[in-house]
Amino acid sequence: MHPEYPGRIASRAASVAAVVKAVLGTADIPEIALTSPTAPGVTRRWTSMTAFADEIASARIWSGFHYRFATRVGYAHGPYGRRLRREKRDASR
Repeated sequence: MHPEYPGRIASRAASVAAVVKAVLGTADIPEIALTSPTAPGVTRRWTSMTAFADEIASARIWSGFHYRFATRVGYAHGPYGRRLRREKRDASR
């Protein structure tokens, strides 16, 4: 088995969701839709940035790029990850 690393895509998705939530005050958004360029007729729709970010992270698992724990760690490395690690570090001093 090869070593696993935090999922960068999950981290970016969590960051985008957090920015949208911070700007709009909610993770709920008007419906967005993306149509696959490689799977004709497949369109995915979301009304929540949280659901959007969760699906992006899950897609990395479904495609075999990551295990679930890698996406969870990547998600945590999003915008709040640094702050939480800093608080934990400061609390241990």
